[in-house]
Amino acid sequence: MLRPLARSLLALTGLAASLSLTLAPTDADACSTGEEWIYEVHMTYPAEGAIDVPVDGAIAVHGTSNLAGELKVEVNGPNGVVPGTLENKGGRLFWRPDAPFDPLADYVAHLWTEDPISGDNLDQLLAFTTAEESAPPIAAPSISISLSKYNKEYTKCVAPPEPGDCSDCGAYEVIKVEERIRLNVSIEHPGGPFGDFYLGHERHGASEAEVAEGASHESGWLYADEATTTISDDLGLVGSWAGDEVCVRAWVWDPRGIESEAVIACAPIGDANVPTPASDTDTDGDTDGGTDTDTDIDTGAGPSGDAGSSTDGDPSESGGQGGEGDDVGCGCRSTNNVQGGAAFFLGLLLAWARGRRRRGEGFAA
Repeated sequence: MLRPLARSLLALTGLAASLSLTLAPTDADACSTGEEWIYEVHMTYPAEGAIDVPVDGAIAVHGTSNLAGELKVEVNGPNGVVPGTLENKGGRLFWRPDAPFDPLADYVAHLWTEDPISGDNLDQLLAFTTAEESAPPIAAPSISISLSKYNKEYTKCVAPPEPGDCSDCGAYEVIKVEERIRLNVSIEHPGGPFGDFYLGHERHGASEAEVAEGASHESGWLYADEATTTISDDLGLVGSWAGDEVCVRAWVWDPRGIESEAVIACAPIGDANVPTPASDTDTDGDTDGGTDTDTDIDTGAGPSGDAGSSTDGDPSESGGQGGEGDDVGCGCRSTNNVQGGAAFFLGLLLAWARGRRRRGEGFAA
């Protein structure tokens, strides 16, 4: 049988572990809003009840970020289920039929998700009627180019977040500032039937020959209610651009998977490649002339890359994650709370044990 002291030690040890785990918030308790489980459609092409949908058209869906991996699409027409394929491009989903739709016919697209964990599923019907013809070709875009300088700050975390705060850091310190070149390419909306589901691409270089072929450096969705959309990209440190001009090749992609003819335009690099004298720099970090400040977070792996740039031509949602062992987000805070709670109760346990031992020694004397 266990001696009374041993039984008491075991009981208190179990109590300490139980209380420390109970008091420490889990990731879900501290940070979860539940939104990661919700599937929601924000915009579709065609819209519900649309008519004159091109016979070579597609179903385009923009929704919550987790929709891309879960959405299912089934389209029914005059001859039953229509075979097709689903593609994820730039965070949006595109279903295309294997063959053109029938002209002047009624179709219904069924959009749904099945999540056995949360049950927060989507179940939506989209009815539309086709036109007689295909969509017109995409016109080569009209573009304009501008160049500017901006200050890019690199920071490190110097204070942890407050308890219950789900941000990664409580305070940052600027450790380096770079003056860099920003390229702005404004692309005109093609005005076709697919509304907000056109994707603009740009590729840049020091000459027309450098941009004649290859994937885009940056992309952006074009919106029908905006005459032009500006896509920005970083050209490197001021003074590092090799050449006297910047050339851009731009083109537009549509939901059918078709690309427009590309256009090429060039602009002189000018003062955007001339470093600003230190005396002309404002105390707030912006150089005279209205340049702005971009902030990158130093995760301990050296200067971070240029956020938002894309080598595959698709815009993407970015979210930094710390490397293994980094204190990032609520997970580490929850872990630290567990360790802190366990240490607290272990300390009480040891103090109690020492007191019992001293009392026991006194009785023996």
